[in-house]
Formats: sequence, structure tokens, C-alpha cells
Amino acid sequence: MQQTYQLDSGQRAAIKGWTQDLHRRFGLTGARLERWEVGKMAELTIARMLNVSPDLRAEIDPGFDLLWNGLTVDVKATTHPAGNLLVSARVQAGTSDIFQACRVDIETGQVIILGWQYADHVLEQATYVPRRSSSGGDMSYYKFPRNELITGVPTWSEHVQNYFEGVAV
Repeated sequence: MQQTYQLDSGQRAAIKGWTQDLHRRFGLTGARLERWEVGKMAELTIARMLNVSPDLRAEIDPGFDLLWNGLTVDVKATTHPAGNLLVSARVQAGTSDIFQACRVDIETGQVIILGWQYADHVLEQATYVPRRSSSGGDMSYYKFPRNELITGVPTWSEHVQNYFEGVAV
């Protein structure tokens, strides 16, 4: 079962301010800026669900978005209806402990929480998809099926149980 979260006007205003800072500081525009906005919408939602503070500084993240109970969480967002977890091939193993997947409707501010999975498991099991941009840049990624995500957001008891069982679900 999917969880849906509606960002309120204050949250959307904070994200809009953050994207304007990105535009000023890094010159991001158009689709590239919108991808950052979509990601921040998902990150803010997951931060709220995990009861941690989001990072709204206009900085490039260190490979993860949130710190939760000593674990690093990398929030991945898409606007695509299929909602598979997509991870850039540039992501290094060990940079993040958990990948959290969300689908975002940028127009309405609605965020659908698709699920999560341990990052090592995703990088081991995902399908590698080679891709090049029109200018020849590497845009390859890993695709992990949505139906193999653990529903919702991680819970501490769930993580501890999986840790002691030595299992990535």
C-alpha cells in the first residue's frame, strides 16, 4: 500500500526558495532545475516521515540526503508513473545505507512514497541501463523494480531485525 503526502503551501514556498538559490548560485535552469525541485519535494516528505531535519541549504549533497538513526538515506524521486527506483551509475557503493523511492507530482505538490531498500542490495540486484546524453555525456543508471521495494519508509525495528538476520529484504 502506497502512502501519499500533500506538501502544504509553506513547504512548497521553502522548496521554491531553495530552487531559486540553486539557480542564483549554480545557474541551473529548466528541466535540470525542475529535477532538483522534484528531489527536494521528496526529501522534505521523507524527512518529515522519519522525523529528521531536511537540509534546505543550496548545496550539492554528499551522496545522501538524510541522516536517520546513524544511517544515511538517499531519497530518489521520479515523476514517471512506473515509479521504479532509478539510481545514477555514478553512485558509489557504500555512500548511502538506504535508498528511498518517491513519485512526485510537481504541479499539485503530492508525493507518493513508493518504498525503500538497502542500497547495497539495490546496487547488487538492479539492472544496469547504459545511456548517453545528446552531447555524449554518461547518463547510465541502475533500475530496480518498484515491486521489490519495501513498502513505506524504514522503521527502526524493521532495520534492527533485518540487521541481525543479515538479510536485505
